[in-house]
Amino acid sequence: MKKYLAYGVVLLGLCCVVAWASVRVSERGFVIIENHSNQTVKNVYVIYDHLAQPKKVWIGSLLPNQRYQHQINFADMNEFRLGIEYDLAGKTQSDTVAGYVADYDKQCYVFEMK
Repeated sequence: MKKYLAYGVVLLGLCCVVAWASVRVSERGFVIIENHSNQTVKNVYVIYDHLAQPKKVWIGSLLPNQRYQHQINFADMNEFRLGIEYDLAGKTQSDTVAGYVADYDKQCYVFEMK
C-alpha cells in the first residue's frame, strides 16, 4: 500500500512540473517563421521596431519547408512593431509580422514565406 502511495505522489509531482512548464511556455510570446518556398531563404532578421530603439535580430537561413520558432524579447521595450526581413532569390524583402506587440498581450504570431 505504501509503495502505491509513493508512486502516486511521484506521479502527481511530475504532473505538476509538466503543467507548470506548459503554462510558462504558453504565457510567453513568440513568432513562428515558416519557409514554404522551394528555395533556401537567407539573411532572415526579426525586427523589433520601436521609435526610441529599433533592433534587428539575425536568425540566419531557413531551408525549404523549414520552420523556426523565435522567442520575442520583451526585456528592452514594452510595445513595438514586429517585422521580418529576408533574402529570397537574391531580393531583399521585408514585411510586418504584427503591427502592434505588447508585453501584456503575449501572442503567438506565424509568418509564412511563399
